[in-house]
Amino acid sequence: MGAACAEWLPPASEPKTTSVKTQWRYIWGEPISDGSGDLGLPLEGTWSESAFLSDAGISFGGTGGWITPQADGFLFVHVSQPCLMCWPWLERWPEGGGIFLGTGYSWSTNCTFARRPSGSGVITSCVGPAADGGVATFAQYDERLTFLSSHPGDGLNLIAVDAQDRILEANASNRWRWLDSDGNALTVFFPQRRGSSVADRPRIR
Repeated sequence: MGAACAEWLPPASEPKTTSVKTQWRYIWGEPISDGSGDLGLPLEGTWSESAFLSDAGISFGGTGGWITPQADGFLFVHVSQPCLMCWPWLERWPEGGGIFLGTGYSWSTNCTFARRPSGSGVITSCVGPAADGGVATFAQYDERLTFLSSHPGDGLNLIAVDAQDRILEANASNRWRWLDSDGNALTVFFPQRRGSSVADRPRIR
């Protein structure tokens, strides 16, 4: 049986090794693969930082510490440091657009986001500046963070997005509910269980 299946296996190859240098006293976290041969590297130094390793060598993405793979590349959060009032951006490596996530103050647009499955971009939930009426929107971006579409939102926090672009969101009391891809409620807010965690997220089929 093994011999009959051997022709389906990819040909054996020698492991590839690369030597890189980072700044002094960086501690490497667990590398994250995008499935195309590139690695995202969480680094711990004075601040949590992001770096990316490819055939071209190592490049630094900035401070933030959050990295997630896309179909070809990575998304990461970048915050300029040091900062008294931080301005976080969701960005893409190796190149692409950027989404300003807000300062947390009412005069700023403030956004939360959730990664779409299969590395195909993100959905954001944003609230505009209070001076402009605090307009809430949902928006969809592709894997390069190119804007695709938007529609009215509710300003709540995004938790996750499933393969059908159904949205799991949380209110100020951290109770969760499901929405369809147009932002229409599919469920009521689920009761919050004592000691609940990410593993207890409600599911719909």
